[in-house]
Amino acid sequence: RIRTGMAGKTDAVTIVLMGQEAKILIEEAPTDWVLYNRIVRIYNEGRVRACGHGCYRPSLDLAERILLKNDSSSCALLLMVLSDGRPSDSTFDKECLKATNIRIKGQVERLSSQLGRRLTVSTIGMGNLPDFDTLRSMAGGASDYGSQGNFMLPSMTCSGLGQALSSVATSLTRSQTELLPFVVDRDPSADDGYSDAEKDALAKAAYRQRRVRKVMRENKQTIAAVTEIVNEEDFRIYMNDKVVHMEFDPSVDGKFKKSILQHPNAHGVAMKKMAFGEGQERLAYQFFEIADDRTTVLGAPLVAKGSRFVEESIVDGITSDGGRAWEVKDKFVRRFCAVQHLARSAARAFNDKMNEIPALDPETARVSFLDCSVYYLTNENDEESAVIVERKLEGKFRKWNSNNGVRILLIVQPLILSA
Repeated sequence: RIRTGMAGKTDAVTIVLMGQEAKILIEEAPTDWVLYNRIVRIYNEGRVRACGHGCYRPSLDLAERILLKNDSSSCALLLMVLSDGRPSDSTFDKECLKATNIRIKGQVERLSSQLGRRLTVSTIGMGNLPDFDTLRSMAGGASDYGSQGNFMLPSMTCSGLGQALSSVATSLTRSQTELLPFVVDRDPSADDGYSDAEKDALAKAAYRQRRVRKVMRENKQTIAAVTEIVNEEDFRIYMNDKVVHMEFDPSVDGKFKKSILQHPNAHGVAMKKMAFGEGQERLAYQFFEIADDRTTVLGAPLVAKGSRFVEESIVDGITSDGGRAWEVKDKFVRRFCAVQHLARSAARAFNDKMNEIPALDPETARVSFLDCSVYYLTNENDEESAVIVERKLEGKFRKWNSNNGVRILLIVQPLILSA
């Protein structure tokens, strides 16, 4: 990463040594040749030797504090765990290995729930596969809560370990790419009602690092197959005039018209507090229309989607819930909803062309897009939010193209890299 320029002084590295007590070997060092030479010198001088018990939990506690210390949500994070065997925590905690594994996995899940897909958890085992159930469950727990989790068991060679570390670096680079600065979408010469001082501030802030919204994620594996009632502990409830449903209609001014809720007997909606899905641009939440008793679910399950990133005032850079920040949020949901409806029209035209091909196999797949609409929600403090809502699809799906239109190739990587 140093040689290719993919890492630099803003990429900080901390190395924690596992043991009955966690110890920091290197703390927040820039990723440069100085760090590289420092690690080589530590190795050549034999300053770190394998000895004693390898306890996971003290090191994970320390790693969690380090990762959460920087509250900048625009930072891609990597937790890499390199071990040669089972954790020794059960010896000191006076519990069975299974209980220890559950507690260790819970630590990773808690961290992943807070950080989502900007966290990569890579666990690497050096030894025999049966010794690494804990490492595998750590990576699996991270994936369940929306982080990038992967477990690798390379061959006991330098090249095998190098291949594993290269894969870790690729995962980190992918997360960093999602958070690259973006160009402010406006014409600098346009009169937006800003003062001269504000326009100067805009000119100096042509690029901004996108900050990920701080939300908790839920375990995707424990989502109920059917939800018949909701409660205010897990859901945000919006009733009657606190809910406004808008549908896309290109024939009306503004292209959106007010409409009744989708179920004829619905009086409100319930939106899950924790996100269950996270894409490159949006967060997804469970969403239901409900009866006037505030608990009974009516109609089919829905999905609410909102921006993954914090809407900010372009002038002062301070996050706010009103003014122009709200305009940005409103523009986001309307734009995505309008684009999705345009995509539906393009899909129908594409399918019509496909149907005109005489020799085409009738089983050839067609393209379709879900219908979506916008819900405006107002809480008890009169704070308004807007989300895109569409029908929830059940099953497993494969993404064929990236957000930039690049085809995603299906690459199967073996769990064990050794021959």
